[in-house]
Amino acid sequence: MAEARVCASEVHVEAPLLLPELDSQWSLVGRGTASEGSSSMALAAGRQVRRISTGVAVLVVIGLAAARHSGHSFIRSSAHSKIRSLVADSHRLVVKASIDAQDPFHGVLNRVSSPSPLFVPGPTPAPPGFAGPYRPPVLNVGCQTGKPVRLYSHHHQLLTVGTGDGFYFGSQLVRESEFSLLNASVDEDTGEQLVYIVAHNGEYIADATDDVRLSLDKGRWARFHVSDAGGGQVYIRSRDQRFLQDREGKFALTWHTDGWEKWWIHTLDGNEACGFEWTKLYCFAVMKSDSMDQILIETQYKLNSGIFQCDNTQVMSDAVIVFSRDAIQYPTTKIDLTFPGGGSSSLHKDRDLFFAVWEEVKAHYDANDWVVKVDPDTVFVPFRLRQRLGGHSNAHTHPQFYATCEAWDDIQRKDRNEYMYGALQVFSHAAVKTFFKYASECNGSVSIEEGGWREERFITRCLESTGIAINPYRNWNHYLLNDPHCVPDLQEPDCTTKAVAFHPLGTPAKWQRCHDLIFNGNNPSDMNRVP
Repeated sequence: MAEARVCASEVHVEAPLLLPELDSQWSLVGRGTASEGSSSMALAAGRQVRRISTGVAVLVVIGLAAARHSGHSFIRSSAHSKIRSLVADSHRLVVKASIDAQDPFHGVLNRVSSPSPLFVPGPTPAPPGFAGPYRPPVLNVGCQTGKPVRLYSHHHQLLTVGTGDGFYFGSQLVRESEFSLLNASVDEDTGEQLVYIVAHNGEYIADATDDVRLSLDKGRWARFHVSDAGGGQVYIRSRDQRFLQDREGKFALTWHTDGWEKWWIHTLDGNEACGFEWTKLYCFAVMKSDSMDQILIETQYKLNSGIFQCDNTQVMSDAVIVFSRDAIQYPTTKIDLTFPGGGSSSLHKDRDLFFAVWEEVKAHYDANDWVVKVDPDTVFVPFRLRQRLGGHSNAHTHPQFYATCEAWDDIQRKDRNEYMYGALQVFSHAAVKTFFKYASECNGSVSIEEGGWREERFITRCLESTGIAINPYRNWNHYLLNDPHCVPDLQEPDCTTKAVAFHPLGTPAKWQRCHDLIFNGNNPSDMNRVP
C-alpha cells in the first residue's frame, strides 16, 4: 500500500498505488493539483481541466474551502488519458479509472466502493454489511503554526485590528486582518495543544475577563485552544473556558458554543489552516417488538439511513429482533424490562425503563463524541448534525445538551421556555459522563411532581443540578428538530427545511415521503460526504 508523508499542505506519495479493478471508485480528501512533467493544473471546484494525458499523476491536497461553496466539479481527461474522469466535491476526489492492472496511479487514495464485505460499527455484536458513514481520512490533525492566517466570523466578516487595543469586523484583505497561530503550551489538565493568536503588530489576543483585547503579555490569558466546530469551522476557547464570538459585530466571549462562536481560520491563499479527526456519533433508539416502531426501524435499516448512518448504532427492544438487508443481519439489543404500554412513547414516562436504557448507553458510548437518542418515527439526518456540532475535543471537554422545542402545551414549559423534546436528544460526551457520575444521586434528589415525570425533564434537571445548563440557542430557526408540537402553525413536519430531524412520521409511507424529500434520490451514505 502506498505510504504518504505530509509536508505543509502537500502530500507526497512514496510508492505506487495500483488500481486493479476497473471502474472502482477511490477517493482523496479535498481538492488537488495534478502535475504532469513541469506543468501543473489546479483541480479547483467549478473548473474543468482537459489535459491529463498520462495514467500517472501526483495529487497534492490543498484544502476544501472553495469546493464546499461551489458543489461538484468534473475534471475530464483527454481522449488519450487512461484516467476516465475525476470528480471533486467538498470531501473527496473520486477517480473513476479505466486502466490496466499493472498501470500504477500515484496518489493518496481511499477506496469508496469495494467488493469485500463491509461491517457496520456498533456496540451490539457488530453485524457485517454496513460501511456506516463515509469518513474522509485526516491528513494532518491540528492547526498550521507560524503562517499568516485570517479569521472569518459566522457573518463571513474578517476579524481586524483597529485603533488602540480594539477590533472590528470588516471585508477588506488588509495587513491588520492577518494573524498567526504560534504554539503556546500543552494544557496540563486536558493535554490539549494551546496556541497564541498573534496580530500583525506582534501583540497577542487575550481573554481580559470582561472583554477581548490585545496584549504584549504572553501569559495564560493569551492562550487558546482551537477545536472542530463542524463544516470546516472552529471554536476558539480561552483558558477560562470561554469562547470567542462575533456578537452582532462585537468581538466578545461567551460560555456557549453556537453559531455565533464559529470561525473559519484560513491561510492567505484561502485554504483551511486546521484539520480535525472525524466526529463520532453514538445513536440509539428504543422500540417495541411487533409494532409500528419495528417497521419504521426496519425501513431505516434497509435504506442504510437514519441512525444507521451514525458511527455506532444501538436499537434496544423488549425482544431480540433481527433485521436483514441483502442477506446481512442486524440484531437488536434486548433489555430485560417489559414495556408498560405502547411503543417507544413509554420510555419518556417510565423511570425504570429510562434507567434500563441508559445502563446500555453507559456500556457503549465512551468511544464516541456525541450521544444521540432518536425516536423510531423520526427521520434523522446525521450528516447535518455533524456539521453543526463541535468535534472530539469540544465534545469531551465541554458538557452540553440542547433544547429542541418551545411549545406552550408541554409540561416542561413549567420549567423553562426552551427545552429538550424526546424525539431528538443530543448530548456531548462530557455531559453524558457527568450524568452517569450523578445519576444515582439525581434519582433520589430530583423532585418531579406526580404525573410529571419525563425522561428529558429528568435528565435536564439532573444535569442542571450539576451546573450544566441546557443550551437554548441551537434550535433557532428549527435547526435541530422540526415537529408540529414545537413549531407554531405547523400541521406536519416540513421536510423541505434544513433541520436535523423531523417528527412525528408514524407510518412507513409518511416516513418514506419525508426521507425522499430530504435525499432527493441520493444515497444517504453519499450525503455524509457533503455539508
